[in-house]
Formats: sequence, C-alpha cells, structure tokens
Amino acid sequence: MPTLFNQKVLSTVMNDITDTYYTDPEHNALLGNAEKYLVEAIASNVVGASATLTVSLEVSNDGVTWFVREAALINAQSIVGGGVKFGAENLAASAVPVGGCYARFGCKLGGAGSNAYLELFVEGRDGA
Repeated sequence: MPTLFNQKVLSTVMNDITDTYYTDPEHNALLGNAEKYLVEAIASNVVGASATLTVSLEVSNDGVTWFVREAALINAQSIVGGGVKFGAENLAASAVPVGGCYARFGCKLGGAGSNAYLELFVEGRDGA
C-alpha cells in the first residue's frame, strides 16, 4: 500500500468542548487523494482532569457539503497529562464509500474545562 503523502494538517489550541476543530481547508484536496489514512495525534499542554479527543473523517465532492465517513476514527481517547501520542488507521470498514474529491478531519475535545494544544499528522495511502 504505497504512501501518497505525509502531512501535518492541524496545529491548534483547542479550548472549547462545543467546537469541532477542522483541518486547514488548504489540505482538503490533498487529503481527498487517499483511499486510506494513518492518523497521528499529539496532544500537549493539556488542562482538565477528564480531557479526551475524538477525531472524525469527513468527505465531500464539492468542498461545501460534507459527509461523515468515520464518526470516531479516534474515539474519546484520554489525553490527560499531555505529551500524549496516539494514532488510528482508517481501514475502510464503514458502509460509506471512501470516495470524495475532498477530505477533512474534525477534532473534538471532551471533558468539562479542558483545553489542549493539538497537532494532527496524516499519512495518505493508496488502497492497492
């Protein structure tokens, strides 16, 4: 399974548990080139005794209307203590087609009073 790209797609302070923090739109076309993904999230400067991170994958054919491809690629992973590194691989297991000209990842912080600095790296792979 050849690697198409390896890119840092998000670098941000997450300080609101009601917001979804999306990867920079400049990466949407690049991310749409892959059929499978290896995602690495690095959380640091974490505040909050119950801080968690959930990462979803969305796809689009027009860059405007987005469909959830994987609702919880990383599902409520504890990031308490900071310096946490973890990853997930999209194995195309859901019923929603991988396709789409564009793709983006949405990151959501959990845990009341939590905040963190997050970096998200994505390796895009050819499905073959």
